[in-house]
Amino acid sequence: MKNNPLIHKTEQQPPGPNINEVAGQVAEANRRLRLLEDRYKTLHQKMQLTDENMLDSHKKIHKELRANKSEIDELKHTIGKLNENVGLVIAELKKCARTEDIKTLEKYLGYWQPVKFVTQEQVERIVKDMLDK
Repeated sequence: MKNNPLIHKTEQQPPGPNINEVAGQVAEANRRLRLLEDRYKTLHQKMQLTDENMLDSHKKIHKELRANKSEIDELKHTIGKLNENVGLVIAELKKCARTEDIKTLEKYLGYWQPVKFVTQEQVERIVKDMLDK
């Protein structure tokens, strides 16, 4: 039987990779696949954590923006009131006498010397005294 060429050829292993090599390649591919799956899982977890952090940050920023807008609106209201009050003060100051007007009055008062003016009663007394003499 060993001399029979047909039988001899069928007993020989076919050319190509042997089963141990294929099993090793499958095991290597399986190991690499698990490694890739672990990396994917880690990246997915990191991405979820990043998304959660971004959402938290977005909420905080949005809350701060609303608070800042509220403060700005309040400041605008306060500035409006201040402008109104300043306008009233300016209007009142326009009604007051200016420095030049006061100096002019002082000048005329100095000329007239109203301290030396006499009252009507004083004049009547003086006239009565003169008539009695």
